[in-house]
Amino acid sequence: MFAVVMFKEKERSFLSFFKKQKIMAERVNLPNGESFFVITAEKKGDKIPFKEILSFAGGLGNSLIFPSDFCFLPEWDYTPFEPKQLKKKMLFDSAVKHLEKTKLNPMEVSVCICDDEGIYSDEIHKLLKLAAKIHIVCHNKELYEKEIKEILFEYGISITLSSSFDARATLCNVVISHESENIPLFFDGTVFTNEKRPFLAQRCFGTQSIRLPFEYEKLRPPGVDKLTFASALYEKCGVHFDS
Repeated sequence: MFAVVMFKEKERSFLSFFKKQKIMAERVNLPNGESFFVITAEKKGDKIPFKEILSFAGGLGNSLIFPSDFCFLPEWDYTPFEPKQLKKKMLFDSAVKHLEKTKLNPMEVSVCICDDEGIYSDEIHKLLKLAAKIHIVCHNKELYEKEIKEILFEYGISITLSSSFDARATLCNVVISHESENIPLFFDGTVFTNEKRPFLAQRCFGTQSIRLPFEYEKLRPPGVDKLTFASALYEKCGVHFDS
């Protein structure tokens, strides 16, 4: 579960000057049976009752989303909810769609997946018909060992695994990595990453834009970033949809 924080200007009157800024919450039900909250807080110009908002949010204090144009003051020392898993999944889907669209000869395609969290462990089967070679870079090899064994048993396809971007990874001509720091500069191949760097590769692609189904798009509060909202639905409420 998560909460979206919205603001409205406090009514200006003599009596309101002595009243505390109100904070209210409304539960919004989702089509999948889950829900999230919209917290509406009154503000006086630039005065935001931020500590009161966090106190009001309680256990959801670490899962708050704010409008895109909201500015956080340094003294608040607060980090709002940030898209993580969904953005990485969208990157992988973008790579798969690109390979399907280009219709390259699978025997000429070798893919390296860099993923230390095991997010793609249930997704690598999508590449089996698109690439002759698949290599995975993961510091925690246990996250992929089970899936690799199942693919070998079911399809007879061997997938290599290493804890660093070694020679086997360098020989691949396609790399999928959310973070680009592990990819050597001037890599001679195609790179899919959400963190582009200069001179990384001539062919460098990122995540495609998200498409929210209408039943979820109509629930997105005004001013809230679409990707951030979609990521909260995915990570906090278990909502799955095509990227």
